[in-house]
Amino acid sequence: MARPILLVLCLLAASVVWPLKADGFAVKNGRYAGGAVLELQLTKEQQAIYSKSKNPGAEIHLTQSQRKLIEAKGIKESPTKLWLYKISDFEGDCSCGILNVGFVFKAGWVEIPLAITCSDSELDTFEGN
Repeated sequence: MARPILLVLCLLAASVVWPLKADGFAVKNGRYAGGAVLELQLTKEQQAIYSKSKNPGAEIHLTQSQRKLIEAKGIKESPTKLWLYKISDFEGDCSCGILNVGFVFKAGWVEIPLAITCSDSELDTFEGN
């Protein structure tokens, strides 16, 4: 008799928890769909850093010309570095507090979500440094 009651309780608990999802990023056809982006070509050095990285979030330093392209899109002061991911790295995961990322969408190219791009000093403030 106890097993059926336990099973019912587990199913009820699962039905309450199941709809809860991490917020993640909006994605359409494998690309970021949460707002305006800048498509940016990586240098050979940046591509090598990303390719050699065994974990998501490879850190690259932006060139001066890349920073100017970001600022031309309305970012007052471009970051000096980005962390590179595949958009699928965040599937089913929380995207809270994620800033200054580039999503690799094809070899040598990233899309930078402008709404979550900020200067180094703003990033330091956000991180509480």
